[in-house]
Amino acid sequence: MANHEPLDPVVYGLPRGGVPVAAEVAEKLECPLDVLRVAKVGMPGQEELAIGAVSEGGHVVRNEDLLAQVGLSHSDFEALAETARGRIGEDWREGHPFHNPAGKTAVLCDDGIATGATARVAIDVLRSMGAGAVWLAAPVAPAGFDCTADRILLMSRPRRFVAVGKWYENFDQITGWEVRSLLRRARLR
Repeated sequence: MANHEPLDPVVYGLPRGGVPVAAEVAEKLECPLDVLRVAKVGMPGQEELAIGAVSEGGHVVRNEDLLAQVGLSHSDFEALAETARGRIGEDWREGHPFHNPAGKTAVLCDDGIATGATARVAIDVLRSMGAGAVWLAAPVAPAGFDCTADRILLMSRPRRFVAVGKWYENFDQITGWEVRSLLRRARLR
């Protein structure tokens, strides 16, 4: 694909802040917009270290190598995963079905990437759901950020990265109403 356009794209925003970014991308690509509700399953005592992830619909991704390395059993993981399921949050689709990424280019968007843990587990979830390719798009990430996405699209990779919010003039919390409104507007396009 010489023009680097995604094949049959679906754009997913990570709640909540990634949804406004995803809405802009979906509008430009003229494709469906959805929200990907995932929760990282963090290592006890090192919660930013993802030992897996859970998503809506009961989808689970486990980092089997890391689980074996740290000696966590499957029952230990399941207990942690159950806690993570409680953090998935509300459903903003208003009864509309999830856009299945199987065979499509899943364009995953967030408002910025700090550690990258949530993006990494979301990429794993999309791949395990059968996405043909996974692209990651965000306005900002630290200079050394890397991940397993097929394509990484970032506007800025500053060497002195403090926090995502420092790169915005307005970094107010996005409300559930705003997420539902953006998804509704995308469906009407």
